[in-house]
Amino acid sequence: MLPLRERPGWQAYIISIPWAIGSVLGPVLGGTLAVKTTWRWIFWFNIPFCVIAAIGIPVCLRLHLKEGSLWVRLREFDWFGSFMFVAATTSFLIPITWGGVMYEWQSWRTLVPLIVGVASLTGFMLYSVYISRIPLIARSLFNTPTAIVAYIGTIVQGLIVWSLLYYMPIYFEVAKNYSPISSGCAVMPFTLTVAPAAVVVGLIIKKTGRYRPSQFVGWFLTVLGMGLLIYLKKDTSMPAWILMSLVPGVGLGMLFSALGFAASASVSNADLPFAGALYSFFRAFGQTLGVAVSGVIFQNSFKKQILATAYRANADLWSSDASALVQVVKAWSDTGAEGVMKSRVIEAYVESLKMVWLVMTVLAGVTFIVSLIWTAEISLTRDLETEQGFRHDLDEKKTNDMIIFGAVNESMESFRTARVNGSDAV
Repeated sequence: MLPLRERPGWQAYIISIPWAIGSVLGPVLGGTLAVKTTWRWIFWFNIPFCVIAAIGIPVCLRLHLKEGSLWVRLREFDWFGSFMFVAATTSFLIPITWGGVMYEWQSWRTLVPLIVGVASLTGFMLYSVYISRIPLIARSLFNTPTAIVAYIGTIVQGLIVWSLLYYMPIYFEVAKNYSPISSGCAVMPFTLTVAPAAVVVGLIIKKTGRYRPSQFVGWFLTVLGMGLLIYLKKDTSMPAWILMSLVPGVGLGMLFSALGFAASASVSNADLPFAGALYSFFRAFGQTLGVAVSGVIFQNSFKKQILATAYRANADLWSSDASALVQVVKAWSDTGAEGVMKSRVIEAYVESLKMVWLVMTVLAGVTFIVSLIWTAEISLTRDLETEQGFRHDLDEKKTNDMIIFGAVNESMESFRTARVNGSDAV
């Protein structure tokens, strides 16, 4: 819809600002609904917004349709590849989400769909490269190291974001004894900085046409911020944990804009829509992995911590669903033998979260180094080439063409008249 150089500014206003509002209000509103009513209202609450979008997009987004009959356009779509990709991704992600929670990681219910998913994704890649005439995901999207690094960075960034969004509230509920509503407010130093940083970086990229500096600074701040979270303790003061949360929020927010335009700049104009879609997919994919990977790290570390205490007999039970155990721990007395047990379990929570932040720091550090080596600065300045521009632009173009065509016809008619009059005079 817009030239690549103009997109960062519009993306900042249209995508990042609404995302900022949602990311700030979401945790607080979700915690309020969970405490005051029931968690089911979290899902019912989204339905009106979905209905508005479903009606508003077809009505307001007036695009020029691609030429050709509907049947021809449907035949050009890779239906088999799409089915294979969706099935493979679903088979891979479902066991990752329930592994260690609903079923053990060693259970066949986890291993079988996970193995099938990995094998199917491998088969999908081979099919796309060697068999499909119009593949769902074109190989040209991965032709440059810059694009590959951008997609890897997108997965890692999504993974870290959701690790923070999922496990920081647990820290506040257990270590600080906050309610779900207060925990939602406590993550605001992180959520309040992610989207504004994305907006500012989008405007900077639009002004300068460069994404590498923002990407490098973003990864540096992410590594620094996640490293600072390792030092979170039960008695960390409020000013300290607020400052610790601000740093990774700014860093991860900068990456939201920088990584997307690094991926887009690496492809041709024809592949730009697919690069944007793939960027969004990898970010969502990383977010799904974030909860699962962090969960595995946290549960294994928590179990190890409990096994080192006098309460080792409960290690398997408590670590099987450490998130649900939070409310149980908060209900324990602060005095007597139960108080001693509560203090030790809280310490196990804090130490286990440190391991999560440590792994995230390492992942961010490795991605930072890879980005420094293989990310190139590719120009964002190029002409807009699209088959589906806004309809009012095309209508205006048709009007201008008709005016020009009419002027040409009028000139030709005047020329013919002049020739006739000249002949009569002779």
